[in-house]
Amino acid sequence: MIPEDSSQILAIGKASTALVRVLTAKSRQLVLVDPDPTKLQEVKTKLPKLTCIGADVQKLPFDSGRFQAVVSTGPTSECCEPDALYEIARVLSPNGQFVSHNIARDDTVPWVRRLGAIIRRVDPTAMSAQDSMERLNSVASNPYFKKLQTKQFRLWIPILITDLLKQINANPKVREMDELHRTKLNAEVSDLYNGIVRGNTLMLPYQITCARAAVNAFGSRPKKPKNEAGFSISFG
Repeated sequence: MIPEDSSQILAIGKASTALVRVLTAKSRQLVLVDPDPTKLQEVKTKLPKLTCIGADVQKLPFDSGRFQAVVSTGPTSECCEPDALYEIARVLSPNGQFVSHNIARDDTVPWVRRLGAIIRRVDPTAMSAQDSMERLNSVASNPYFKKLQTKQFRLWIPILITDLLKQINANPKVREMDELHRTKLNAEVSDLYNGIVRGNTLMLPYQITCARAAVNAFGSRPKKPKNEAGFSISFG
């Protein structure tokens, strides 16, 4: 969903090497922004020619109207806050595009729905795509953007029981449980997993929603001066 004629692209959040190469192929200049210098150095080590800037998405240190496209490569929540959308709209050129995505477990699959019901007894917000979709919808209702377009894909990922339990036990609410109740939770998830897998590799389905919105070239498009809070990552 990234426009083909984007001469300058701003990528927000840590991006994989593969994604950076895709974006580079679509742009004469790609700039990567992340507030964590450690993450930026990891990317810069693999791609030394990439321009990396340390900055918060809510305080982008760029001139207004600089980029033809802004791509969110990290968590959707960071870019869909009102102050972040303001800044993204500001640095986009007229009719520039904001591209984002959301990844959530696909609970239309029966066993995933059963897994979600188990985990939501501990954390009612766990494994729910609703909050993430609401963040994407916040772009559609934002006065700085128009014409939100979405495409959905399903991705199946093989997962072992050890990896599934690791994901579940990383949940903050699960970590707060006492050992006895956490052991019972893990046993219930293991029973569900083993009852389905029957010697085969279990495939965990994800629903991927890609969204694209054009900046509002007229009316309430923000025009405040650029922020200065930022640092660059270089090797020399």
